[in-house]
Amino acid sequence: MGSRTLVNHWVEAPEWLDDRRLWAFYITFEGATALHDVVAAYQNKLRSIDGLDLVDRRWLHMTIQGAAFTDELDAEGYRLLSRAVANLAEREPPLDLVVQRPRPASDAVWMQVIPSRPLDTLRDRLRSIATGILGSDELYALPTPKGGFNPHITIAYANSSAARVDDINAAIEQVGAPDIRIRAPYLSLLSLRRDAREWTWTAEERFPLDG
Repeated sequence: MGSRTLVNHWVEAPEWLDDRRLWAFYITFEGATALHDVVAAYQNKLRSIDGLDLVDRRWLHMTIQGAAFTDELDAEGYRLLSRAVANLAEREPPLDLVVQRPRPASDAVWMQVIPSRPLDTLRDRLRSIATGILGSDELYALPTPKGGFNPHITIAYANSSAARVDDINAAIEQVGAPDIRIRAPYLSLLSLRRDAREWTWTAEERFPLDG
């Protein structure tokens, strides 16, 4: 029996056509040198595996919550959302997190982030704020694991069904780096774009976690 393979992350998504962008809440990792170094070590081993798109360190992120497409939220709506999130962030402490070694998921290779409880709490509060301002119970759902929100940092996306799980696990074993402790000092609201096999963003507004 052959090895299980990943499935293509980049399935057709008509709502993202015509350079459409989404306001989304992320944790981003600019300047997180220790994380970047470990990710680079793993990606160097994954680079030879067919069917993977490695995530550039500029775009390493942890998805927290999608909100609304930029064409659905006017300037006043954005101002209200930004101000409410700034007030929330002032009461929230920086996030002390542990990033675990990578593992293959259904359509990507990711690093689990623990503990999840403070991230769950932050996400719930953001959802409450965004739902109140947008006037909708249906915030845009970015791709999430089948079991629901599960904090992680993706280091490679599958672009087909070519990437074999056994090969990915073997590459990961060659590095064997320890878990990484990081501090996330800010939350970002950014304009997310689904490029050709890459998630990128602009207009990143950062809210320091000052609680």
